[in-house]
Amino acid sequence: MTRGRCCGRVEIMSVPHVSVHPEDGQPCFEGTSTPIDVLFANLAAGERLDVILDHFPTITRAAAVAVLRESLRRVREEAMLDAGLSPDLRARAGAVMHPGDWDALQVDESREHYRANRDR
Repeated sequence: MTRGRCCGRVEIMSVPHVSVHPEDGQPCFEGTSTPIDVLFANLAAGERLDVILDHFPTITRAAAVAVLRESLRRVREEAMLDAGLSPDLRARAGAVMHPGDWDALQVDESREHYRANRDR
């Protein structure tokens, strides 16, 4: 991966914190050359979010959580549409299942945070 290249913002982009690299079309975290695939591939491999953020300091926690949340929202929406659920039932189900859990992800998950809370 080449460091220092910035992705160009695509005006029709509706995903927060994501831009598309104008040279190769790769979606990446806005203002960086880090593809969003890095986040998903590392999470799928079992890596913790704080470890990913440590290894890719150009990715902010806010950007990572926003991309994950938007991805979840889109998968849920598509699944509910494919299942033929009524608009009322889709609205009741909501965009994400536990919004409070997503809000809590904004908290720093660093090792120091866990150590401090573990010792209480």
